Amino acid sequence: MVRWLFGTPQKDTLSATNESTFIFGFGGNDSLRGGRASDTIWGGTGNDTVRGDGGRTVTDDPLTRLGGNDVILGDAGADRLWGEGGDDVILGGDGNDTIYGGFGRDVMVGGAGADKFVFGTIITFYPNTPGTFLSAAADTGVGPAARDVILDFTKGEDKIDLSPINFFQRRPPGDAEFTFIGTNKFSATQDRPEVRYEIQGDRTLIQMDGSALRYPFNQLPDGRPDAEIMLASAVNLAASDFIL
Repeated sequence: MVRWLFGTPQKDTLSATNESTFIFGFGGNDSLRGGRASDTIWGGTGNDTVRGDGGRTVTDDPLTRLGGNDVILGDAGADRLWGEGGDDVILGGDGNDTIYGGFGRDVMVGGAGADKFVFGTIITFYPNTPGTFLSAAADTGVGPAARDVILDFTKGEDKIDLSPINFFQRRPPGDAEFTFIGTNKFSATQDRPEVRYEIQGDRTLIQMDGSALRYPFNQLPDGRPDAEIMLASAVNLAASDFIL
């Protein structure tokens, strides 16, 4: 059974249940939330906040990966769009949008405007450790079947935000600024994580390697990527294209 929820030209709050739901916000600054099923959510005009899986905290614990494969459309306005669990398609539309893919292999389109794509918002829990850690590896994986894809990154306008990531380090979440190394190879000796890129035909592969301060084993990085992002165009990236 498919449910339909419709907003108004005013500010609405609409939430799905565990059934597949089409949610239409229309006008106003709406708050729209999907459920555990595969939902389609359209924000409409206004500065909307849209969450694909009910606004739950997303972790990489298997019990919290139950979100559906959602389609989320922001439309006009400066929207904040969360895919959360599942393999989601997130379309920002017009306006300066902020897009959080969350767990799963997500496909993101910012649309017109200066958009921000945020990674590392998955909370990772480890036994016998103080606190929690924000993981890029749980947010976007390695390889074509696991990595997130950005279809319309515009250099000089859009940003890729890696600042929440700390790669399991003995530091507070987000307190592990990346070093941008361009197209150079990973050093495998750094004490902070590195991010690099390479152009592969008409696409750009972004790769991240964690630092030497990993918890709990303090292993040195091996020079291989822990997380990847694919841009669907060839872009000569610079540090200014990232929030590190």
